Amino acid sequence: MPEPQQHYAQHIAELQRRYDQALTACGYDRLIIAAGHPHPVFQDDQHLPYKANPWLLQWGPLTEHPGSVLLVSPGQTPRLLVHAPTDYWYRVPAVPDLLNSGGLDIELHANPESIAKAVGDTGRSTAFIGEILSKADGFGSKAVNPPELLQLLEEDRTVKTAWEIANIRAASSIAVRGHLAARECFMGGGSEYEIQLAFRAACGSTDAEMPYPAIVALNEHGATLHYQRLDRDRGQNLSLLIDAGHAVNGYAADITRTYSDDAEFGSIIEAMHELQRSLCEAAQSGVDYRELHHAAHHALTSLLCEIEVINAQPEAATEAGLSRTFFPHGLGHFLGLQVHDVGALYTRRDPNEEAPPEEDKYLRLTRKLAPGNVITCEPGIYFIDSLLAELRDKPGAAMVNWSRVEQLRPFGGIRIEDNLHITADGNENMTRAAFAELDR
Repeated sequence: MPEPQQHYAQHIAELQRRYDQALTACGYDRLIIAAGHPHPVFQDDQHLPYKANPWLLQWGPLTEHPGSVLLVSPGQTPRLLVHAPTDYWYRVPAVPDLLNSGGLDIELHANPESIAKAVGDTGRSTAFIGEILSKADGFGSKAVNPPELLQLLEEDRTVKTAWEIANIRAASSIAVRGHLAARECFMGGGSEYEIQLAFRAACGSTDAEMPYPAIVALNEHGATLHYQRLDRDRGQNLSLLIDAGHAVNGYAADITRTYSDDAEFGSIIEAMHELQRSLCEAAQSGVDYRELHHAAHHALTSLLCEIEVINAQPEAATEAGLSRTFFPHGLGHFLGLQVHDVGALYTRRDPNEEAPPEEDKYLRLTRKLAPGNVITCEPGIYFIDSLLAELRDKPGAAMVNWSRVEQLRPFGGIRIEDNLHITADGNENMTRAAFAELDR
């Protein structure tokens, strides 16, 4: 058996072990995982782009078959009920060949009624995981998205199998091809729209196939963290912040780079690369991610002092919390089937653990790292007008070199983001490995 199929078969075997254990622990005889349906547009006959339920995607890349269902019972072979209607309006894609190497029982069903019949009766011993848009979607299950079951499965999902790691690694390689094309377009004077097209063309992706809408921000637009406007007109390209990824079998890469041909701002970007690399190297098994986040703030404060944005000793600036004006988001998050994996909010296993303090409310990861985790590391410095206006009214404003801030505001900001696979003896930086291989 070729390596990808072998890894996939091992992945399915591991999922069966995890699900058998979790279902038994929670007292369920069966689990229904629904792929979900496209959301209708209000008062229209169109639908929003379809995104399959990540809990179903973990069992295989069934990304284009809404209405499908997976049935899992402890000790039994999982049954995949694929919705494959006969349709002359839309082309129904074939079931991915990979699924045949996972040992699943695969059944094709032409309509929802056939799938409902195959699911059969549900009772209190049957759980359901998925989104319910209409009453029929839940198949009558009384246990819809039970928290105790989801908690066990979410914990398992933070540890990626070899097949999952291989998918994220492949997605990283394709995304880096896109980043290199975007950099070339930027250096050639391209507009935001043209740069986004260059990225997409290099990846071979449609908008719907990308794991998230690409952030392509020129100049001061880099100060808007989730900028989406995509100006069509060309202008003076001072800087580019591009946050864009790709997906393979549903698994995402999430990569950010910042570029500039301005010598001074370019030197700050290089300093940020060095800072970010040191944080990546510190991301080891057993390390509390909150400690990395706080280390990032200390390092960024020192950098802000070095580039003369702050006129104070780093210790005093840290005490005043100045870095949070220039770095208002968390250091990173889990990555996998969702860009912010396991719902972005799965940060604490112990309900008694303290939540992040208010100034770190966007910190999405508050736990110790473990082998098999895949995370992002994405420190940044931004010149955000609204946050700068707030800082002007605080005591720490006297420590800020406001003329230097004005000099750097037209460049927007800097973010460097890599994807890390935590291992028993360190980590694998999948992003920098892809750049090293392709950027020659």
